Amino acid sequence: MFRPDPVLGLVVALVAGVEAAEMRWQSVGLASSGWMRSICADPRNENVLWAVADMGGGILKTDNGGRSWRDVMENAIRDTNQGTFANIFIHPKGLLFVGYRSSFIRSSDDGRTWETTDAKLEIDPTWMEFQEARPNLVYAVNNLGTVFRSADTGKTWQTAFQEPQKAELEKRREFRVPGYFAKIKAMATEGAPGYVLYRNHPHFGVTTSRDEGKTWSECNSGLPHREVIGLDTYCAEKTKERLLFALLQAKLNAQGNGWVGGVYVSSDGGRSWTERNKGIVTHVPPQFLAKHLPEFNSLVAAKKVRGLLYVLGGRLGDRQVALLRSEDAGQNWVCLHTNYVNVNTDGTPREICRIPYPNMLSLAQSNPDILYCFASSPMLRFEQRGRIARQIEYQPINFETGKYRWLGVSHVCTKGVAADPAQDFVHTINHDVGYNRVDLKEGVVDFRSVRHSPWSQGNAILVDPENPGTVFFGGSELSSYKDNPKNGAIFKSSDYGQTFRSTRDQQDSGLPSGFIFDLALDLTSPKERRRVYASVGGAGVFASEDGGETWRSVHGNLPPVSVKTSELSVQRLHVD
Repeated sequence: MFRPDPVLGLVVALVAGVEAAEMRWQSVGLASSGWMRSICADPRNENVLWAVADMGGGILKTDNGGRSWRDVMENAIRDTNQGTFANIFIHPKGLLFVGYRSSFIRSSDDGRTWETTDAKLEIDPTWMEFQEARPNLVYAVNNLGTVFRSADTGKTWQTAFQEPQKAELEKRREFRVPGYFAKIKAMATEGAPGYVLYRNHPHFGVTTSRDEGKTWSECNSGLPHREVIGLDTYCAEKTKERLLFALLQAKLNAQGNGWVGGVYVSSDGGRSWTERNKGIVTHVPPQFLAKHLPEFNSLVAAKKVRGLLYVLGGRLGDRQVALLRSEDAGQNWVCLHTNYVNVNTDGTPREICRIPYPNMLSLAQSNPDILYCFASSPMLRFEQRGRIARQIEYQPINFETGKYRWLGVSHVCTKGVAADPAQDFVHTINHDVGYNRVDLKEGVVDFRSVRHSPWSQGNAILVDPENPGTVFFGGSELSSYKDNPKNGAIFKSSDYGQTFRSTRDQQDSGLPSGFIFDLALDLTSPKERRRVYASVGGAGVFASEDGGETWRSVHGNLPPVSVKTSELSVQRLHVD
C-alpha cells in the first residue's frame, strides 16, 4: 500500500468567488494526516501524551488525556527542515526526541523550538533508552541491531556497537517490515549507578552488555527461539529484585500441533527464562495454526509496581486485536479489550487487521493505572489498570444527513468522509478499499462497496450539496503507484455514487495523473459550472470551471512541487 510521505504538507486557503486566473495564495498552517506511528506518555504526567504520524501527519501533543490535541510539527520544520517522523521518546527530565529516517531532532521547551543532532543511524531508530542515575547518557538502537551512544543528552552520538551480520541483514531487507523491531533497555545493578544493557533483536534474541554497549553476549537459555520483539525491565529499589521480560513472536512447535513464543521472564539477568503465557491466547484449532499463528506486538512493564505488565497482540485465538494485563509478572493474564475474529463459512478465521507499528502501547509511569493504546483504530485511554476504557477521538466523525445521524470515529485508513444532504448517504474514501457509500436506512449503517478496481486507493472526497447526486473523489492505482507515481485520477458521479466517470476517460482534460492529495469546492460559483480545485502530487494545484470536465493549473505563487517523496506537496485545500 502506498502512503505519500512528503517532508512538508501545506494547508492552503482559497478565497471563494475569486477567478482562478487571479488567484494568490496564503499559508494558513499545516495539514494533519497520516497513520499514527508512535505514542509516548510523559513519565511525569499521566495526562500528557505525545504522538507522531507518518505522511507528514504531525507531532501531536495532548495535555488532557486525549480530549484535545495541538500540532507542533510546524516548529520542527521551521527549525530543522525535517517533517517525516517515525518515533517519539521523552527523557525523564522532559527533553523530547523525535526520530526520522536516519537521525533525531530534539526539543527542550515542549516542542516550541527544535534542534538537530549529529546522529547517523542509517535507518529509522526503533528505541531510545535513558538512565535516571546518569541522565546525560542516552542509548539508541536501529533495526540492524546497531547500538548508538550519547554522553551529552542526545546532542552528539557515537556508534557503540555494530553487528558483524549487518551487511547480511541489509540484503534481506526484513528490517523495513512493520513489526520487525529492535529495542534496548537498561537495568540498574545493585551497585548503582552501574547499569547492565539488554537488547532484543528478531535475529539475535536477547543480548547483554556490561561495558556501556561496546561488547554483547547472548542470554537466550530457556527461550524457544530468537525472534524477540519486545523487552522491558522491573527494578525494585528496596528489595533489589530485578525482573527482565521478553516478548517472542509465535512460531509453530516442532510437532506442528501448537505454538511457542509469547511472554518469558528472567529473574537472574537473562541467564535463564520461564514461560508466562497462561490465559494470553484463547484456543487455536490445530488445523488453523499454520496460517493463523498469534501475532504479538508490544510489551510494557510498570517501573513502580511489581509484576504489572501489558501485552498488545493480534490473532490471539478468536481475538482479532487484544490488550492483556498481568499483575503477577505474567503468571496470569486478563483480556482488557478485544475485537473478535469473524469466521468464513468453512469455519476458518478471516484475515484480520494487523497492528501496523510496534510503538503503540505506552504506560504512564507517573501513574501506572493509566495506559494508552493505539491498535489500528481507535486510540484508547485505559484507567484503573484497564478496568475503564475511554476512546480518544483523534479523527472524529459526526454527521447528520437527512433524518439520521452517524456518530463514530474513522478507521485509521479512512482519508475522507462526506455527508449527502439530499439523501441519507455518507460517502467515504479509504486507503485500502477505495470508495464506499454508507446507506443510513432505518438507523442501520449498511456499507455498500462500489469500488472501481484497480482504483482502490483514495485520499479525498466531497459532495456537491446543490447538485443532487454529485460526488467527487480522488484515487490512484494501488498496485502500480510505487512503480508509476503519476497514476491518479479524479472520479465524478452524478447518481449518488452508483457510477463514476474518470478524468482518465477524457481526452485532453488538462489534469496530470499524479496522486490526488485533496479536493475543494467553491459553492459561490454557478452550480451548473461548479468550480472544483484539486491538489495533484508532483504537479501542484489545478482548477476546473465546468464541474470537473477540464482543468488548468492555478499553482501561481505557491512553492514548486516534485514527485519525489522527499519534497513538497500540497496536502490540504480549503475554500474560505
